[in-house]
Amino acid sequence: MRLIEDTFAGPGGWDEGLRVLGITEHVVGYEWDDAACRTAHAAGHVRVRTDVTTLHPPAAWGRISSPPCTKFSTAGSGVGLRALDTLAAGIRTIFDGHDPATVIEQTRGAVYPTCLSYRTDVNAKRDPGRMWNTERVELAARMDAFTTALVLEPARLMIQAPSMWIALEQVPAVLPLWKVYAECLRPLGYSVWVGILNSADYGVPQTRRRAILTAHRE
Repeated sequence: MRLIEDTFAGPGGWDEGLRVLGITEHVVGYEWDDAACRTAHAAGHVRVRTDVTTLHPPAAWGRISSPPCTKFSTAGSGVGLRALDTLAAGIRTIFDGHDPATVIEQTRGAVYPTCLSYRTDVNAKRDPGRMWNTERVELAARMDAFTTALVLEPARLMIQAPSMWIALEQVPAVLPLWKVYAECLRPLGYSVWVGILNSADYGVPQTRRRAILTAHRE
């Protein structure tokens, strides 16, 4: 059985693409958001609603991952962009053989001060009657750090359950991290391509630029 595992699967973008290729069996998507899962189910895709950080799947033939982009997008907070070096170091450390769970937890801790600074600045601009208390600001910053570090989850899964091929997607600003993944995957025998693709160049009536990584052992 050629299992394809799609993490942070959303409502079905990658799976729709697989359907166009005629691949509909043994594709399993993992997603936390309930609405996204229900949309995927309605479209005929398999979804398991779960926290990807707790996922310990079997080895897969193909592995797809699109970690959340909100901390890297200009439309979001952008705190991930201030922590690219820290995140890159975490990816390399995982591929160097260190315990992924420990590395990810340490990375969250390293990113937290950046997230706290951002949340503190945002809070200071609120009207006095709408300002958050310290506990709420700190909680939001910890959630930001958690979400930012999700970009390391593909590395954890690649190490724990290797696959024949890999496809990653994110907003263009994450391209430097995909290049780090490429740097780590090539010594493991993968042929890797990394770059920016625009959906408008492939017949889709929408300008949607994304950083893409594709890798294959053969």
